[in-house]
Parts: sequence; structure tokens; C-alpha cells
Amino acid sequence: MAQPFGVGDVVGGRYRVTHHVVTSADQDIIFQAVDDVLDREVSVLLASRANAKQVATSAKELATGERSSEVQVLDLG
Repeated sequence: MAQPFGVGDVVGGRYRVTHHVVTSADQDIIFQAVDDVLDREVSVLLASRANAKQVATSAKELATGERSSEVQVLDLG
């Protein structure tokens, strides 16, 4: 599967991808990026088609506090 974005690309109009971190066995991809608006490092998760719905549900649960974690969800989309 070809990646829809890669190193150097800007995702969501603000997250500049700096490097690929890992691709899971399920083909979810994690990138390191810089939030160009707030000038901070972030991780970007590109979910596989098979996991997209579950990742979105989990992100919403984390963002609303319905589920606790050390992970902070900053954006979804």
C-alpha cells in the first residue's frame, strides 16, 4: 500500500512530517512530526483502512477522558 504522505509533507495544514517511526503488522503507520502552529513535536498515526474506525473511536474516548492514558489526542481527521 502506498503511503498518502511522507517525510517533508504537511498533514492537516500544520503537522510537518519529519520521519517514519514504525509500521505495525496491521499496516498502521506512526510518523514523528512538528506542529508548525505551536512549534512542538508530535506523533502522527496513520491508521490502516482495516483499523481506521477503531482508531477514531479510541481517539475520541481518549480526547474526552472517557478512557485514561498517557497519550494525549491533539487532533483527529
